[in-house]
Parts: sequence; C-alpha cells; structure tokens
Amino acid sequence: MQRGYTRLRYLDRIERLRTLVPDIALSSDIIVGYPGETPREFEESLLFLREVEFDQLYSFIYSPRPQTGAATEEDGVPMAEKEARLRELQSLQQGIQRKKNRSLIGKEVEVLVDGLSRQGQLKGRTRTNRVVNFDGDPSWVGEFVSVRVEAAGPNSLEGHRIARVGS
Repeated sequence: MQRGYTRLRYLDRIERLRTLVPDIALSSDIIVGYPGETPREFEESLLFLREVEFDQLYSFIYSPRPQTGAATEEDGVPMAEKEARLRELQSLQQGIQRKKNRSLIGKEVEVLVDGLSRQGQLKGRTRTNRVVNFDGDPSWVGEFVSVRVEAAGPNSLEGHRIARVGS
C-alpha cells in the first residue's frame, strides 16, 4: 500500500509514545481484503494488532477507489474470504478492547457528559474517548463529572457519578 514507514518504525513510535504518555489511547484504521492480500499477510495484520493493542480500531473490507493504484489491480480475494477476515480481525479487537476496558473497573475517570444513552442514562467520554454510561441529571450535559467505573464491555463502560469536577 506504499506506506512511507516500516512496521518496525511504527512499533518504535508507539513504544516511544507510551513511554512519554503511559495512558495514551491509540486508534487506527485497518482494511482487509486488499487485492492480492495473502493469508500470510492477513496473519501478520492480526499479529500486529496483538502487539500494538489499539484502544479503538476502525476496520473495513477493501473497496476500490477511482484513480488509485489498487483500483487497477486484479482482486483475487473472494468476498466470502474478505468477510471472514473482517470478522476475525474485529473479534480479536473486541477482545483487546474488553481487556483494556476491564482494567478500568474500580477506577475513577473524568467524563465530559455529552447526552443520553439508548438506555436513557447519561453518557459521556473520557479523555481517551471511551464511552461511559451512568445515571444522572440531564442538566449535566456539557459538564465534566467524575465517575467510578463498575463494569466494562468491549465498547463502553458503566459506572456511577462521584462528583462534578471542580465542585
């Protein structure tokens, strides 16, 4: 894909970032099923995910874009294989996110309240962009609150408000 960096350089940068900012949250985009992607290359992508352990990942099946080099390449990866690879990659990432989120259980996090969840609770985001759901007053939207994390899934945290930040 003509990246201007190597895998080792990328991993080195991540290590340096995590040394300088231990609580940094990292996200990325990954495309599976690129024309000519071999099973070995896909396995290398999974290994890379296990090494980096992104906090969030946006993943997609390759689709051609006009006027790109890849658009002219023969796509020998069947759609069923692309879909299977995407499911496997997303399953791995869900496990990574679940583990990272569970490590926050019992901890206090600062949350910017941004609205209501689908279940009618307040929801907000931490400084590392994790969604937190908790009971509270809708008038808190736009405020920072401290929340103790009580439960965690792969995509969000559940908790209860401790206090408004600064009060």
